[in-house]
Amino acid sequence: MARVRRSIGVCFTLAAISVLVGAGCDETPASGVGPELAARHRRDVQTFQERLRKLRAAVPAPEKLQEQPCPDAELEHELDGGYGPMLLIDYEFLERYGRDGGGVYSGARGRWSFLTASLLRDLDRVSQQSEAQRDVNALVRIQKLEREYDHVAVLRTERREAPRLEGAKFHGGVFEAWLVVFEWDTLRRLCQAEIIAQSSPEVAGLASQRQDEVLWRDYRRRIARGMDDAARRLSRRLLLKDD
Repeated sequence: MARVRRSIGVCFTLAAISVLVGAGCDETPASGVGPELAARHRRDVQTFQERLRKLRAAVPAPEKLQEQPCPDAELEHELDGGYGPMLLIDYEFLERYGRDGGGVYSGARGRWSFLTASLLRDLDRVSQQSEAQRDVNALVRIQKLEREYDHVAVLRTERREAPRLEGAKFHGGVFEAWLVVFEWDTLRRLCQAEIIAQSSPEVAGLASQRQDEVLWRDYRRRIARGMDDAARRLSRRLLLKDD
C-alpha cells in the first residue's frame, strides 16, 4: 500500500478555496476575507515557510556528502510500483525566500531561476503582492505542491561559474553541486548524488545570436543534463519533473 500523505497543516483552512484550485485557478480573490480568516491564512503560510527553513537546515554542507542511492525497494512499495516526481529546489532559494523584498530571482539572479521548480518561483512571485491577496494565492500554490509532491530534491551548489568571453578568450562555465533528496512530509534525507557540469569545449551559434546568449544556453543545457544523470543514478522510482 502507498504511504499515506501527511499535510503540513494548510488543507483544512484551504477548504474554502479548494474548488478554485481544482478548476485550475492560479489567482483567487481576497475580497471579503475577514480578519480571523486572514490571520489563519497568514499562520498557514508561516507554517510552510518554517518547513522550508527546516529543510534548509537539514541539507548537509557539500564536504560532508557522499554518493548514496535512494532506497528503491522502499520507494517501490510506497509508490505501489509506480513513479514519483521530485520538486527541484535550489539551496539559494531556501536561503532567500521570504527574506528578500526584491524577490529571490530578481535582477541578475534571474538567469539561475531554472534551478528551482516553477511552482516555487511562482510562490515567490505572489509573495510580492498585497498582504491579503498574497496569502490566499500562496496557499493555492502550497496546496498544489502538497497534492503533487512527496519528495523534494535540493541543489546544494559547491561551485557556480557562468561562461564568459574576455576579448577572444573563452572561459568555460563550471557547475558543481549535490542533488539531495528528502521526503517532504518528514524531511528525512533519502539519498544524494554529485553533479559536475561544464560548458562544451566549442560552442557554435547562429551569427544573429549574441555570443553570451549562446554560451549561456549551452551551459544551462549541460547543467540540466548533469541533473538528469544524477537523478538516474539515485533512483529508478523518483523522477525530476520537466519544468
